[in-house]
Amino acid sequence: MVQDATSELVLDVGDGQPIATAISCRHLRDKGLQTASFSVAQTQLYMELLENPALTPLQENDGFAFLILINAIAAAFFHKEVAAKNWHYQVNALSKQTFAAHELAAVESKYAQCDVLLLSQHGAFFNCLLLQALQLDEQKHLPMFTLIKVSDDRLFDFSGQCLTQFG
Repeated sequence: MVQDATSELVLDVGDGQPIATAISCRHLRDKGLQTASFSVAQTQLYMELLENPALTPLQENDGFAFLILINAIAAAFFHKEVAAKNWHYQVNALSKQTFAAHELAAVESKYAQCDVLLLSQHGAFFNCLLLQALQLDEQKHLPMFTLIKVSDDRLFDFSGQCLTQFG
């Protein structure tokens, strides 16, 4: 459902406690979406992410891990497609590491580094969920849990900064 007061997507997980996400209604695929119950596919993704050994560092803070998983599900199922904007992110010329969906990584702008969860891969591009706020330039900041798309040559090793900032 969309929460009118904040214009954010709220997931109904069926326990009478709707959970607000960071996705604004202007970023929804379905602009007419009013309510959406937690589906089997969403539950399956939640369990897959929760049990993924690559996401073990997130288990240091259960509350943060829960917020990440809920926003990852919301982004994967309800967020409209985003365009790659590689010019905002630095190239990782040193790394030969390959990345896969449902792993942790980082991106770097000219101003800061930010940990990300790799949600899905489309060829050489990844949809990534920011795990902390990121300053792109002098005027533009992306808030935590923003969905971005970057090419694999813009990915760096997970730094763990998000854990210390949230914790």
